Amino acid sequence: TAFYTDEVRKESYPSMADVLDAKVADPDLRRLMLTLFGAFATVSAALRAELVVKAEEQKSVFGDVQLGVDVLADQLLWDVCRSEPLIKTGSSEEAPDV
Repeated sequence: TAFYTDEVRKESYPSMADVLDAKVADPDLRRLMLTLFGAFATVSAALRAELVVKAEEQKSVFGDVQLGVDVLADQLLWDVCRSEPLIKTGSSEEAPDV
């Protein structure tokens, strides 16, 4: 990373909530961002847990075999979309028709 920055390691770093408090004025947008980051962390944990296995006989609308983590990520992000008032619509590679 020295090629890209001269930043040095610190003992601690501000939390994401603290960074967003300082950088994002809208409290609803901050809350949404934290919710999305939480969803991303869940998907990331699934990848680390080697959840990348084929979903049983599931295929996307394009005919591609879906991976288990694809199904998890898709459902998780749709759950966020349905529960967040700031999100009005969405689309997905797994279900592209809105």
